[in-house]
Formats: sequence, structure tokens, C-alpha cells
Amino acid sequence: MTAEIHLASHVDLAARLARDGRMVDALIVDAPYSAETHERSRGPGGYDGARRRELDYAAWSAADVVAFVRAWSPLVRGWFVSITDYRLAPVWSEALECEGRLSFPPLPLVEIASRVRLRGDGPSSWTCWTVVARPRCEPWSRWGTLPGAYVGPREAKAVVGGKPLWAMRALVRDYSRPGDLVCDPCCGAGTTLRAALEEGRRAIGGDIDAGRLAHARKWCARPVQERIGAVVSAEQEAEQEAMPWARE
Repeated sequence: MTAEIHLASHVDLAARLARDGRMVDALIVDAPYSAETHERSRGPGGYDGARRRELDYAAWSAADVVAFVRAWSPLVRGWFVSITDYRLAPVWSEALECEGRLSFPPLPLVEIASRVRLRGDGPSSWTCWTVVARPRCEPWSRWGTLPGAYVGPREAKAVVGGKPLWAMRALVRDYSRPGDLVCDPCCGAGTTLRAALEEGRRAIGGDIDAGRLAHARKWCARPVQERIGAVVSAEQEAEQEAMPWARE
């Protein structure tokens, strides 16, 4: 089983699926965060004063979130899951409610010992927020009890700002079923797509960065039985510093 991966913006991918009359069973996306998070990730930061790696993609506004939800909600049969920052979490929730979905309070996703920090004093930014919403009808109204938070260790990642494999596998398990088609329209280097394959789902995704997609295609082509996403070692950390987004 391999993932279907397109070099396309999320707008173009949605248009392609709509044109072909296709739908997905679940959407799980780690889309760009707010301008505040992007700005505060620049330059010196955190309690140790180390220079932080800058994000190399554009921030999203509230209007971007609303447009994304409007385009994709009609194409998603089941759960709609978005990882975001605390500024945009309420925007995602409201946009999903406006599309007739039942949105739940944002769930914390904590990557313990993450090196991501916001500039200045105050607490670290180990926590992202996961907004989840479902259709207001069966069978999704009988899905069952789900976790109230996701907490795990720091892992080696394929891209700066990417999410650990353990987290994406957990989200895939909780918000889809074996055999479902899981979509990530901003798939980057393919962590969500790989997680879907490892959990026995089908996967489709797209991104506008050809380099990241090349990594995604290689990663998703590896045998599912192979364990990927080990806790970060010193050697892997050094390699990530030397190559800002690729990890092979």
C-alpha cells in the first residue's frame, strides 16, 4: 500500500477531488500557524538564548482558515482534524461549526522536550492545539470516547515544524478506521501520510514544495513493517541542524 501524493496546493487538490467526484473519510492537517507564531519563532529565543530555525512557509490568517474549511468540509465524510496554534484554534472551531460540524474544545498536543520555542521569556511552546470536528449524524455521533490530550517524546522529524510520527499515528487511529482514506492537503514531508499507512489506512496528500514531496514519496514507499520515528539521538539532531528540512 502506498500513498497518493500530488504536487499541488490545497486549493488545487480540493478542486481535483471535487471534479472527480471523490471524497475522503478523514482529513488530518498541520496547516501553517498564525503570523504571531511565525514572527515569534524568529531570531534568538527561549530560555537558553539559542537561535531558532525560522519557518520557511507563509503564515495563515483567519481568512485562510475559513477558506480552507469551506473548500474541504464538503469533501470530508467523517472527522476533520487540524493542528494549530492558540491564536487560530478558535477560528478553526468557529469555521467548522459554520459548516454544520460539531467542533470540540481544542486538545493539547505536547511534544516533551521539543526544541521549538517562542522568543522571549515565559513558558516554552511544547504545546500545539488540535481542533477536531465531526458530522452531526450517525455513525460519527456514536464514535465513542476519545483522548483529551496527546503527550509524547520528542522524535526525529523530516521537516522543521513537522509533527512526530507517534502523534500523527495516534490521531489517525482515533479519527479514522482501518481501510479509510485519510487526507492531508498540506502534507509536507509526509508524516501524516506515513502514519496512515502504518495504521492500515489509505492516504492521499498534496503540497507545493517539490523537495518535501520527494521525501514524502520515499518515506511512504518504505515497507510498513519498518519502524520509523525513533526518539531523537545526538547524531540525528546534528544532522537536522546541518540540513534544515531533509532527514535521510
